Amino acid sequence: MSSLSKNVWRRPHGAMFIYYCCAMIALCALISLGVDYGRVQLVKTELQRTADAAARYGATGLATSVTLARTNAKASAAENKADGTSVVLKNSDIDFGTWDSITKKFTANTPTTNAIRVTARRRKADGNAVPLFFAPVVGRSNVDIKAISTVVYTPPTDIVLDVPESSNLGWRACPTAPPPTPIRLRLVRDWTRPAPTPTR
Repeated sequence: MSSLSKNVWRRPHGAMFIYYCCAMIALCALISLGVDYGRVQLVKTELQRTADAAARYGATGLATSVTLARTNAKASAAENKADGTSVVLKNSDIDFGTWDSITKKFTANTPTTNAIRVTARRRKADGNAVPLFFAPVVGRSNVDIKAISTVVYTPPTDIVLDVPESSNLGWRACPTAPPPTPIRLRLVRDWTRPAPTPTR
């Protein structure tokens, strides 16, 4: 067998190795899409749950002070975990301002405050980015994730009911009795309502 025919016979073996490497990279990319993407979505859900809980509990303190609201939000976040560790909120992660129900927008640092916005994060800058298992093969070792929740504070409302004389049988039976006193009820509403998500 000539040397030319031997070279022709050996070439497919080298080509198969290249194909094998390309196939492995593609396979790792598909596995990363399934495993790492699933983990990222799980952590994002956990962060969203934490942000919602922190914003709701923080809003309960708005009736007293912004300081109490911030303390409540941090305490609630610390009791929740994302990616296996407790969520720590910084002061910069908590904003106070006004929610406009017409424009569906939150404006931070306004003179009056009726809402709180909490941002729960996992990012590389804080040293707690979410690590990826298979994505490093394609050049990505971690990913930053955040979740935002805005809660509007609505104070309880007092309702005064004036009872008509005609419906008050006890008063009609005793004409000399004093007029009926209006009944004051305290309406307890869901006064930590999450702000609706703006439509795009």
